Amino acid sequence: MHLFYHTRDNRGSDPAPPLVFLPGWGFDATILELAPDYGKLPLNWLLPVGPIDPATVGQDLKIFLDQHRIPRVTLVGWSMGAYAALEFARRFPDRTHRLLLLATRDHWPAEEIHQMRETLATQPIDGLRAFYRRCFLGNREAYRKFCDRFEPRYLATMNPARLQQGLDFLAVAAAPHPVHPGKVLIIHGSRDIIAPALEMMRLAGARRMVVDQAGHTLFLAPAFWQAARQRKKITIQDRFSAAATTYDQHATVQKTTARMLARTIPAALKPMNILEIGCGTGHYTRQLAERWPAARLLALDFSPGMLALAKRQLTGLDRVSLVCADGEQFLADSASSFDLITSNACLQWFDDPSAAFGHIARRLAPDGLMACSLFGPRSLEELKMALATIIGHRFPLAAGAFPDLEIIRGWLARHFATWECTETIVPRQYASCLELLTHLKRTGTTGVQTPPVFTRARLRRLDDWFTENRGGCRLSYQIFLIRARQG
Repeated sequence: MHLFYHTRDNRGSDPAPPLVFLPGWGFDATILELAPDYGKLPLNWLLPVGPIDPATVGQDLKIFLDQHRIPRVTLVGWSMGAYAALEFARRFPDRTHRLLLLATRDHWPAEEIHQMRETLATQPIDGLRAFYRRCFLGNREAYRKFCDRFEPRYLATMNPARLQQGLDFLAVAAAPHPVHPGKVLIIHGSRDIIAPALEMMRLAGARRMVVDQAGHTLFLAPAFWQAARQRKKITIQDRFSAAATTYDQHATVQKTTARMLARTIPAALKPMNILEIGCGTGHYTRQLAERWPAARLLALDFSPGMLALAKRQLTGLDRVSLVCADGEQFLADSASSFDLITSNACLQWFDDPSAAFGHIARRLAPDGLMACSLFGPRSLEELKMALATIIGHRFPLAAGAFPDLEIIRGWLARHFATWECTETIVPRQYASCLELLTHLKRTGTTGVQTPPVFTRARLRRLDDWFTENRGGCRLSYQIFLIRARQG
């Protein structure tokens, strides 16, 4: 039976589903250590011990997830491991969050498998060395490190029976019918001679990417690490899109923060170019457009569902341009300057808000202003306490990962010449805990954590807790209002 281990004990600080790496034929999961970004990013990897048996690793992973109460995982399958990942997703779709499939094909040619069988039988050491060399084509430095740190161990502990099991698996493996339409990313290297990009797996509903100049060892490519890092953002994007049609009806707190934010922008400011990050359904966008009708307003949102609704609701505002884009990436790539860069209740969702502040500072025109609101980590702290009592352990709410006041002030001091950041608490009362939970779901603000199951009995206990401790379902939202300039 396969054993698995966490690479870091950060399961509470990284509530996104863990990443499970299923390695290719002839390798084990420690090969990830060759990647330049391995260990630098706060990613919780779940790795198998030793080379995998692709025919059994899926069931063993399911048992491990059950034992450790891990609801879902993102599977990263490399080469042969991609088929094992697909098989797991087919058998256990409710446990599969995303699939990242690296360097695999629709099927592996029978003649190649036959040749590898003969090589294993007659020249196993030389055959594996030649295979490893082909895997690292185009990355001489990584291959040198592999030969120093990994190849001697791999050859010394080679298990011919396990390698033959892998070839048996590849001989019958074929791309299945779609298992997660829209939630599969297939990545290939343009210089891969093990799994050529022209033979990339054709899986209906999957996104495909070819990385220029990359070979078979795609886990060395920055494009892969960017995709791995964005798994959290993709989940948030999906939840906002799913909530698009119900957002305006339930987003009372966000509408309150929009009004508060608008009041912080000086009346004397006359911007001609405005950038709004995270426009959502366009509520705050309309306020900006009506306040400065002569200004050109570029409004971004990464949720297609939200943006589609915004386009319908902002019809007739000709100087407003709506663009579906990741605001974080836009800020990093854009060379444009703006008189006003503003964002309501969005930046706390960014992967790296500090870097975003730096990009905003560089994008501001002379005398330009950044004005934004963020939710703070003390938002919904009453719900956090209630869940700890009812469930019996601390449940990581999305707000728990938001930056606090001290951290934000440090970022502002680093990137801006003048700034101010004020804190306010916005109270809200709900008729019941069910109404509160419905509000969170229908605004898409549950973050990446899979919510606990709320039975009727558990909901009654939550209501009782709030009645006893708060006199009703009363909660508070911590809001930061920020203004900053470069000069």
